[in-house]
Amino acid sequence: SFAAVLALLVTAVGNAVPIFRASRTRIAGALKDGAAVSGKTSGRLRAGLVIAEIAAAVMLLVGAGLLARTFAELRRVDVGFDTSNLLVLRITPDAARYRTAAQAADYYRRVLDSLREVPAIASVAAVTALPMSTVGADFTRPFWPEHAHPEAKQDASVRMATAGYFGTLGLSIIAGREFTERDAADAPRVVIINQRLARNAWGTKNPVGRNLVLDYQRGPYPYEVVGVVRDARYDGPRSEPVPEIFIPHPQNPYLVMNVIARTKLDPLVVAQTA
Repeated sequence: SFAAVLALLVTAVGNAVPIFRASRTRIAGALKDGAAVSGKTSGRLRAGLVIAEIAAAVMLLVGAGLLARTFAELRRVDVGFDTSNLLVLRITPDAARYRTAAQAADYYRRVLDSLREVPAIASVAAVTALPMSTVGADFTRPFWPEHAHPEAKQDASVRMATAGYFGTLGLSIIAGREFTERDAADAPRVVIINQRLARNAWGTKNPVGRNLVLDYQRGPYPYEVVGVVRDARYDGPRSEPVPEIFIPHPQNPYLVMNVIARTKLDPLVVAQTA
């Protein structure tokens, strides 16, 4: 947009000045001896315009080069997950039909089971908020390690995820385990945290097996940390990872979710045929 506006401005100025000067030049005056002086002035003006146009062109070329370099650098940034062959489905079920948490959990269980039957889909899962997306329930809640003073609390982004989410998105589990079907509604409350939260809460100690107190819907409640996932840049390639807490979806079902599928073919082709 900047380049287009600048090009139009330079073109307009370059054409407007000669037209303006021509409109003020009289034929009789041009035939007089003083016309030579006027010609010299006009020549200097034209030379100045040429220099300005060259300077603008150089500036545009430099800007384009810097933009291309920045784009290339951003393409090389490790965002923490695998972006290839991902198909995202934003699902908003009818709240009047699925009123209870159990109904929401059962709905997504059936949806994911159906998608796993599609031959072109390698894996599928669901989460409330995806990296680099403004769509979804993305919010923060205070937490602190169990036995620590509540005044030492920090804030972390809280997300609900189904079994297989980290494997489907390509987020590596670096300690402990991923969510499984055993993390059901009646199972002990567990969470998976990212590297940033693990460092903030326990430093270099292994957090797996420790309890983290999360002040959420049930008030301050201890959750067992069963896994640590690699950091991801949720707000774009230039952003820094923030503390994250993942809760098994069956233990805190959400009705509006992002379903992600890792496809074996082009995701758009799968979307049209699945």
